[in-house]
Amino acid sequence: MTWNYNKREPRFFSKRTFNKLTDSDWSLSDSMLASAANLLYFYPFVKKIDGEENYYISGDNFAKSPAMYAFMAATELNG
Repeated sequence: MTWNYNKREPRFFSKRTFNKLTDSDWSLSDSMLASAANLLYFYPFVKKIDGEENYYISGDNFAKSPAMYAFMAATELNG
């Protein structure tokens, strides 16, 4: 999980969300670098999508408990 700093929205890396996104050209190393870009230690991860630079920071900067977001996604799928 990472946070898109430009669009102010979360980005989840899972096979369920991967097929629904239009920018699905993320490699494993891109997703790992984006989700580990904690601002205390690293620069934001920069990825160009449709000619626009997007900055991604670690998901724990906006979600103190990323497991809660995973739980919410699982309950939405299972009803």
